[in-house]
Amino acid sequence: DIDPMEGIEHAKAIGGRIASSTSDKLPSKIYCSPFLRTIHTASYIRDALSSDMDIQVEDGLYEWLTPSLLIDRSGARTYPKTVSELKQRFKNIDEIYK
Repeated sequence: DIDPMEGIEHAKAIGGRIASSTSDKLPSKIYCSPFLRTIHTASYIRDALSSDMDIQVEDGLYEWLTPSLLIDRSGARTYPKTVSELKQRFKNIDEIYK
C-alpha cells in the first residue's frame, strides 16, 4: 500500500503539479496497475484534477520485472487486486475498462 507519510505527500504533489499545468489539455484518463499503492496515487491525482473520471486499471502495468517491488514491508509477497476488489475500496474504478 502507499506509504502513509511520504507516499501520500508525493502523490498529492504529482497531482498538484499536473493540475497546475499551463497546458490547456489536462489528462482525460488515468491508467494504473492493480496494486493498492498505484490506485492510491491515481486517486490523489484524480482528486487534484477535480475530475469525475474513473481510474482505469491496466493489468499489464505491474512490476513483474522488478520482484523486489512485489514484497511488502514485512517481506511477504504481494499480489495485484482484482478490479472488483479495488472497487470495494475505491469508488472511482472503471469496472467496464478491459
